[in-house]
Amino acid sequence: GQTTDPRITVSLLMNFADRYSELELREEELALLRRADSVASTSKDPSTMYTTACALALAYAEARQPDPAQRAVERSESIAATNGGIVPLDRVTCLMARAQLLDNVDVPDSALILTRQAIATLEAAGRANTMQMISTRVALSGRLVDLNRAREAVAELELQRRGLARMGLDGSLPSTAVLANLTEAQSELGERAAVLPVLRRVNELLRTADSATGINPVTGYNFAAALLADDQIDSALVWYRAVAATARQRQNAEIEFRATFGVIRSLARLGRGVEAAPILTRYLAMLRALELPTDRDSLILTAFIAAASRDTARAVALLERVMTTDSVLVIPPSNRKSWTAMRTLTPLLLSQRAPERAGMYARLLRRIADTDSLTATRSADVGLANLYLARAFAAQGLRDSARVWASAAATALRVGAGAGHAQTREAEALLGTLR
Repeated sequence: GQTTDPRITVSLLMNFADRYSELELREEELALLRRADSVASTSKDPSTMYTTACALALAYAEARQPDPAQRAVERSESIAATNGGIVPLDRVTCLMARAQLLDNVDVPDSALILTRQAIATLEAAGRANTMQMISTRVALSGRLVDLNRAREAVAELELQRRGLARMGLDGSLPSTAVLANLTEAQSELGERAAVLPVLRRVNELLRTADSATGINPVTGYNFAAALLADDQIDSALVWYRAVAATARQRQNAEIEFRATFGVIRSLARLGRGVEAAPILTRYLAMLRALELPTDRDSLILTAFIAAASRDTARAVALLERVMTTDSVLVIPPSNRKSWTAMRTLTPLLLSQRAPERAGMYARLLRRIADTDSLTATRSADVGLANLYLARAFAAQGLRDSARVWASAAATALRVGAGAGHAQTREAEALLGTLR
């Protein structure tokens, strides 16, 4: 006969919520999880109530809704404190929810610690070869990338790809998702020539797997960012606009505002500052609606628009205010927070005939990008920083130093960006003038 056990209803609702989560449909996922949480409260089963509260907390945290996420975490802790039936394995989702909350407020070190605790808990429970372990380790890799430890993230994701293959899931949707994260980590290492074709393929696979939903917002955003980093600006703009539209349709506010930032950047780099200005107004309104800070992004994007309008002096002044805000000259950066602004500022300073200042920022760019023993000869980002250094030395008449850095730039760019890339050709041409 028909069962009335609320635990079965909860399980079904959470399974459906997982499906919507895979499709990046946040509102539908949250609606199902809220329903599951309500049904769980009627079960009087501490484990069920705890599990649903933790799942709801994680979904809220991933949707950047910190207040309801924190309330759900506190409720789960209250359930655990008053009931002895909560086993360690049940705590994994709440650990991940707390980690995501820390990520959202830019505390990646503490988020990484909690993620490692979740992994240790799964291993202790004999859950090493499970999808839950793989998703947790994928989250770990993302936090390693945030801490500028992309090489560790690549090794971690390669391990997960092999694990999925052992489970007979090679080529599956989860395997494709892991591959997408792997390419993102490789992008952070500046390996653009290798990454772009794989990212294109990942987007095709995800669209084929679920053609009804169109572009996957996360992988689509990563592809747009990789295109822009590779100076394929027209293509990047097309993708950023498509991702922003899809994210808006799916009510994924975080991806929408990040893609909108990319739209403004792309338009500015194409010299279309007039078109970018009203989008900046809308972008700042989006940030305010999400209760996110606006001052820094406003400075950066206004500077980009000024540069597009050939007001180089104003663009430089605004970007140097960002550098002061980020304290890059006091505490040299170890992550990519300042990368976008600094990458724009450095060539502007070269165009203003300020090679000493340009060289100073080029060294900081190199410090950010040169993260391990391989990036010096394989990273397009290191190569670009080297190129800026070479140009700065050449502008000061220091030909020997310029030659060294132009040679290093050409070496890294040939591998990281490709032999035919415009930046590679520029480095090789500069080197030719210095021989």
